[in-house]
Formats: sequence, structure tokens, C-alpha cells
Amino acid sequence: MGGQVILHHPNGNASVSCFSETIGRQQVTLLHTVPSLLIILGDYLSTIKNKNSLKTLRCVLSEGEPLMASIVRKILSFVNEHCRFYNCYGYTECTGTAVQYIDEGNSNDADFLPIGRPLSRAHIYLLDEYRQPVIPGVQTGEIFIGGSGLFYGYYGCNELTPRVLCNLNDAFFYKTGDLGWLNTRNKQLEFKEHQYDQLKLRNQFMEIQEIQRVLMKIVADCVVIKEKHKNTDYFIAYVQTTHTIEYLRHHCLTFLPLYMTPYIFIIVDTLPVDQNGKINQQNLPISDFFYLPTFPSEVKLPRTEMEQRVHKIWHQVFSYVGSNLSISTSFFSLRDDPKSFISLFNLYSINFNHNLRITTFIEQPTIAEHARLLMENTTLEARCDRSHSIDIKEGELSFRLHVS
Repeated sequence: MGGQVILHHPNGNASVSCFSETIGRQQVTLLHTVPSLLIILGDYLSTIKNKNSLKTLRCVLSEGEPLMASIVRKILSFVNEHCRFYNCYGYTECTGTAVQYIDEGNSNDADFLPIGRPLSRAHIYLLDEYRQPVIPGVQTGEIFIGGSGLFYGYYGCNELTPRVLCNLNDAFFYKTGDLGWLNTRNKQLEFKEHQYDQLKLRNQFMEIQEIQRVLMKIVADCVVIKEKHKNTDYFIAYVQTTHTIEYLRHHCLTFLPLYMTPYIFIIVDTLPVDQNGKINQQNLPISDFFYLPTFPSEVKLPRTEMEQRVHKIWHQVFSYVGSNLSISTSFFSLRDDPKSFISLFNLYSINFNHNLRITTFIEQPTIAEHARLLMENTTLEARCDRSHSIDIKEGELSFRLHVS
């Protein structure tokens, strides 16, 4: 049976209302996504009257982040009774999913779901620091993935391949950097944590060098680091430049996806180096990331009805701010989780019909600017109508998806 792929408009997944409506309107049967988006989707469906947009789903696959059972329970309350939920684990280097768990609804809401058992084409080792097998049910070990789906190496980056591929028992395995544990009671593999600074951030493994490469097009020098705050990882860019922070952020958003754009930019005169001429990250200026939110010295109250509506939405998302919330307050001055901006954008989608992209709001990040954008761009035509379905059959390559 032939299948179809539903193409959403650019940044369509940032608008949860359009995302949800597209699933229902196009009668999507398979959804492969990440837990963070499932959380937003579940929260959105809990607040609206029409909760049937997911009823056509037969299969939901979650991958890329640890998955809590409470998320599964919430999503399953909006799908049909025959829909199956899979927690998947794998890497692009292993052709995607290598381990898979089918949820049977017997986990406590506070639990993280196991990642399950290897697929038939995959081989999994749990090894200690000496690459010896750990004791099942007692010790955690690093997860190594082998099998027919393993890649041959990084094209054009031969120096990176030996860092992640190793020979074990005359077969090559991918060194994930993840710690896992085998539950001997149910024979299910459980993910524990990622142990290396391979930089897992918002469901993506990425090289800091790529962000620095984009910045180096317009700055004299830069270094990008990762810092953790309230269990969330953030990019912080130290840059040697005469450009403004607003210009730097706009440049990054032009060439990088939102999740790769540094959250904080710190402009410095020079970057500290060690005796070998390498950048000394230990001597970088302390970022103001952990300081309290900064607010305008003068609190400007809403002047128009639109500003009042936007101001109310900001209070809903940033309830801790209280009376300090001025219409000239910038989102970035609040030092909040970037996911809060997604929540803000989704509330705009629920309360207003507009055709604006999330990057437009990021580039103009104050209440007053958001109110002006919404006033100028509110439209009766929902942007999600631009999504469409296609058969995957184009050019010299021809594919047919099969859904069972």
C-alpha cells in the first residue's frame, strides 16, 4: 500500500495549532517526533475544544530525548484506542532507530520509558571504560551500536571517524557516548545519561565549529560554549566584533536553525589565549546568564488593546515577572528557557490568526513590537492551509513509502 508524506510549511512545527490541525485535516497516520514537541502538543490539546485532530494516528514514534510516561499518557488520551506508541533510540550514524520500546501502558507517570530492545539489524554492547562488558542489572555501561545499518565514516571529515568508530570482535561499532543499563527483570535497555560533551542540545548533536563558522563570516574572532541552567543547555557566544547583538542574532538566524542560534552573545575586546595560542575558555568573562532578569528602568504600560492582549499573554508565560513587565521588555532580558518563546508563539497562534514566522518575533523581541507585528499581520487565512501532501516521486529518484 502506497503512503504519502505531508509537507508542512517552513517552521510549521513551531506553530502547534497549525501542526495539530494539519495532522487532522490530512488524516496523518504516522507521527515521528520528539518528546519536547509532544509536551507542547499535549498542553495545547488540553486547552482547546476540538481534541480530535490526532484520532487518525495509528502510530506515534518518539525519539531523540528521554521520554516520560506522563507524556505518553497525555498523548494517548487524544488518539484512538488502537494507536501504538513507540520510544525509539538511535543515531544517524546507525541509520536511525536501532533500539525500540513499545509502550504497554504499565509505567508510572514519573518514570522515564525504557528505550527497549535492539531491532533485528542492530547489535548493542554495554561496555565499561576498558571496553569490557558490564554486569547486567548491576552496572551502567556506554552504549555501542553495530550491525548492518552502521555508517562507513564522515564524508570529508576523516579525522572525526576514528573518534566514534571502533573495532570490537572483528566488527565495527558506533561509540554513542550514552550510558545505558539493562533491566534484567523485563530485559529492556534503559537510557541513563549522555556522558560526553558531544553537545546534545534540543534533540540535535551538532558541532560548535559550525556555529563558529557562521559567526566568523562577520566577526574578527569568536568562541561558542555550552552552559547548563535549570536543566537546560544553552549556547553562549563570545565574539570580538563591532556589530550589535541584534545584528549578530539576525545573522545567525539567517544561516542557522533556531535551536543552533546562541542564546546569549557577549562582546569582548579580545579572547583570552593560553601559552600555546589557543583560546583559554577558563578565562572567558563570566556571562550574565545566571544573573537575575533585567528590566527597563521605566515600566511602560500597554497603550492599545493589542498591547494589552499581548501583555496578558506574556504574564501567562512569564508569571514570575509580576509588575516589572513593561511593553519595552525584551524576551532575552528575562533569561528564560528558549522553549518559553515557543509557548509564547503558540499562544499567539491560538489567540490570533497570523502568517508570521517565529523568527520575526525573535528579531523584534519586545511586547510593543509583538503587538505591532500582530496588528499589522493578523489575517483570516490560517497559514497552516499551505501544507500539502505529495507522493515521493521526483526526478531520477523514485520512492514509495509503505505503511503497515
